[in-house]
Amino acid sequence: MRTIYSLLIVAAFGVHSYCAFAVETNRVALIDALSGAYADIGFASVRQYQEAISNVNSVGGTPVFKLELVPLDDASSNEQALRSLELAIQQGIRYVAQGSNPEIAITLAQAIDAYNRDNPNREILFLNFGDGAPELNNEKCSFWHFRFDASIAMKLQTLIAAIPDDGSVRTIYLLNQDDVWGHSASREALRILSATRPGIQIVGDEVHPVGKAQDFSPYLARIGDSGADAILTADRGNDLIALMQAVSRTGGGTRIYVASNSTAGVPAAIGASGVDRVYAVFTWHANIGENLLDEFADAYTTKHNEEWNGLPSFISTQMLVTSMQTTRSAEPLRVARILEGLSFLGASSPIAMRSDDHQLLQPLYVATLARVGTKGVNNAVGNTGLGWKTILRKEFDQTQVRTTCEMQRPEPAQ
Repeated sequence: MRTIYSLLIVAAFGVHSYCAFAVETNRVALIDALSGAYADIGFASVRQYQEAISNVNSVGGTPVFKLELVPLDDASSNEQALRSLELAIQQGIRYVAQGSNPEIAITLAQAIDAYNRDNPNREILFLNFGDGAPELNNEKCSFWHFRFDASIAMKLQTLIAAIPDDGSVRTIYLLNQDDVWGHSASREALRILSATRPGIQIVGDEVHPVGKAQDFSPYLARIGDSGADAILTADRGNDLIALMQAVSRTGGGTRIYVASNSTAGVPAAIGASGVDRVYAVFTWHANIGENLLDEFADAYTTKHNEEWNGLPSFISTQMLVTSMQTTRSAEPLRVARILEGLSFLGASSPIAMRSDDHQLLQPLYVATLARVGTKGVNNAVGNTGLGWKTILRKEFDQTQVRTTCEMQRPEPAQ
C-alpha cells in the first residue's frame, strides 16, 4: 500500500495563497438531485463539495492543481443522470462526483466504465462520496470507481456492533425507504444481524414511500404492536426528519439506530426525547475529540447555518489533488494508479484507499444523542442543546468488510 501521510489542508474560507507557477484547473461534475424529493440532500452536497474545493484551492503547490465544481441535476432519474453525464463529457470534464442516490451511482459507474473502454486516453474517473450500492465494491466494481465514504455494509456492521448484549435489545424492527437505497440497507442489516447477532429477532421489515409519508404515526403504531425493542433505519432527508418528529410526538422508549449518510436535523426534530435513545453511525461528528477538521466544520456552520457532515467530499478533494501532485498529472488513469492504495492522514488518524475494491477505509463512530455538558459532549447541534456522544469507535483497519471484487485494471502503456 502506497503511503503518503500528508496533513489535511484546513484553511479558513476565503484565504488564498498565490505562487508564480502555472495553475491547472480541473473541473469536477457533481451529478446529484437538484430537483425532486432528494433536492435538499443534493443542494447540501453541492455546498459541502464546493467548500471542500474552495479549501483545497486555497493552498498552492508545485505544480499547482486546482478544482472547479460544475453542479448538474440528475432529478433522481437514471435517464437524467446519463444526460448530465453526456453533457459533462461534451464539456471535456474528466472527473464526475455523485453520492446521494445508489441506483444512480450504479448507472453512472457502468456508463463511465463503458465510455472509458471505448475512449482510451479520454477516460473519466468516478468519485463516489455516497455509502449506498455495496455491489460497487463487489460484483460491479470498476477500476474507474472510487468510494470515499464508508459503505452501508461497513456502517451497519459498526452500528450493529454497538447494540448492547445485555438483553435490553432482543427484537428489532427494520423501517426503510422504498427505493434501491432502502432495500439495500434492509438486506445488509438482515445479513449482518444474522451473522453477528443471531440472538436478536427481526419482528418487522417494512418500507415506506419516499418523500410521501408525512405522518409516520401509523408505522410507529405497527412497530409498537410488534413489541420491538429497537428500530433500525437508513432513512434520510425529509423522511428521516418526519420519522423523528413522529417519535417525539408519540413518546415511548423504543431505541432508534440510524444508518443514514446524513443526520442533519435529527436533534431538532426529536428534541430531548432522543437523549440516550437515538444512536447513529458517523465518519465524523463534532464531539469525536481533538481532530484537524473542527475549524473547517465551525466555519462551514457559521457560513451556511447548517451542520457539516461532508467528510467524504472533503477527503475526496484532498486525495484527488494529492494524487495529481504526486504523479504531476491530471490524467485520470495516472491519478487512479496513485489513488488506489493511497494512505493519508484523515481528520484524526490514518485512512487508506483499499486497492482491492477502491473502498476508503477510515475510522467509524457510533454516537448517541446527549445533552451538552455531558462528559464528551462539548458541541451542540444548532441551538438544540444536544450533541452527539461517542459510545464506540472502530479504527480504519477494523471497519473493513470482505469484498468479492475482481478488479480489472487497464493494461500498462507500452
